[in-house]
Amino acid sequence: MGAPHDSYLVEGADVLRNKVGATTWSDLECRENDLVFLRMNELMENPPKIDGTFRQVQEMHKALFQDVYEWAGELRTVDMSKGGGPLFQPVVTFRTAIRYYEEVFREDHRLRGMDRDRFVARLAVNFDNLNVIHPFREGNGRTQRAYWSIVAHEAGWEIPWSRISKEENIQASKNAVLGDQSGLCRMFDRVVRPRD
Repeated sequence: MGAPHDSYLVEGADVLRNKVGATTWSDLECRENDLVFLRMNELMENPPKIDGTFRQVQEMHKALFQDVYEWAGELRTVDMSKGGGPLFQPVVTFRTAIRYYEEVFREDHRLRGMDRDRFVARLAVNFDNLNVIHPFREGNGRTQRAYWSIVAHEAGWEIPWSRISKEENIQASKNAVLGDQSGLCRMFDRVVRPRD
């Protein structure tokens, strides 16, 4: 997953430096999933009020991954891609990308006050704007799912992520990075429903 120069890896091993003592990807994944599951439940039981700042996304990442990574909540310092996909936002352009993300999200009133069609369309755009940054070395997907769930809830909608396969999300996200957000729109249109 990482390159030999990836400072996030345990020296001499192909596993991320971690606080749980994991020395293999499978061990890390297992421990990470357990710990993040507990933190996710805590976060969703007492969600923050969305303020539209990127800093809040960092705080959510820290809340979710604090038991696993020393760098939880910190912007990654290495360029990366996943699964043979396009390169995510280069580190040197983070500031511009973050400012753009915040600006668009603010102009969209944090997705509030929209009918379903407009909500789905703007969710796809804003999701893509944040996803292309991929600000953390690990844990971007879970952080985004938590974040957008809270955004949707505040806007009167629900995103049942369990109805979206990992493969569908990855493919729609890859296409969006390349400029085609139609897959994200279809994905969200299929699952978004009014909040209970």
